[in-house]
Amino acid sequence: MRLLTTLPVTTAREAIRFYRLRRRIEEVFRVLQTDGLALEKNKITQASRLFNPAAMAIGAAARIIQLTD
Repeated sequence: MRLLTTLPVTTAREAIRFYRLRRRIEEVFRVLQTDGLALEKNKITQASRLFNPAAMAIGAAARIIQLTD
């Protein structure tokens, strides 16, 4: 298996670690956007009012991912 990256890495183990982190970040965004939380469908337009719902959604997304691991 080959893993391509644009990040400066010195070992294969380091490249795999970056890949796993990226996968985790993508999982969080998937849960936030589509898997029940639908944060992007929120009608809030002011950033200051979006902070609390976004913080709660990120916490919920983290818990969902922990439960599914």
